[in-house]
Amino acid sequence: MKTMRTGLRLLIVAVLYSSFVEPSALCGDSDWVSYENRKVGLTFRHPPELWTREAPDYIRAGLDARAVIELVGKTELNPDTIVLRFIIDPFKGPPFKSDSPGASDYLARERTGCKSSSDLTIDGHRALNCVSCGRGSCSWTVMLAEPVRCNILTFADSETFGKRTAMRPHDSRFPILSILRTLHFSSDPGAPK
Repeated sequence: MKTMRTGLRLLIVAVLYSSFVEPSALCGDSDWVSYENRKVGLTFRHPPELWTREAPDYIRAGLDARAVIELVGKTELNPDTIVLRFIIDPFKGPPFKSDSPGASDYLARERTGCKSSSDLTIDGHRALNCVSCGRGSCSWTVMLAEPVRCNILTFADSETFGKRTAMRPHDSRFPILSILRTLHFSSDPGAPK
């Protein structure tokens, strides 16, 4: 009986890990559209039924961010669900200065505010998946420090899963993980490609 439980735990862990590492096979991204914002150095691909917009100025100002870009979709509960929110240079004015902490120091400092965390790679750069919990639910935020400082989060999990939200980006109602796998950050925002 003990061996069966251990084997089942390993199987569950393997399924969860593989679904995080590999984008969903259900998401054929050949018909996806591209989004590019040269001002902040962000490009990604997404399904055509989703659309992008810049968040209202009061949200950007409240986050003290250089830009807040939202990828939006429809659900049964909300025709304006924020599938992904990209917060570029949050909680600071200009980009990193020479006396700012390096990427590793920044991510280590951010990790201290997480209930749990794990490392992942986005566009070839180390990122932090930070899980934080509030009243009755938890949510994830992916944090990058280079080449562009960016926090990425979703508002779609709570609508899809209720209080039992996933602890990391995944493909389900929306192909969030597959979208994240298409992200590219320019190290020289504003430069022509």
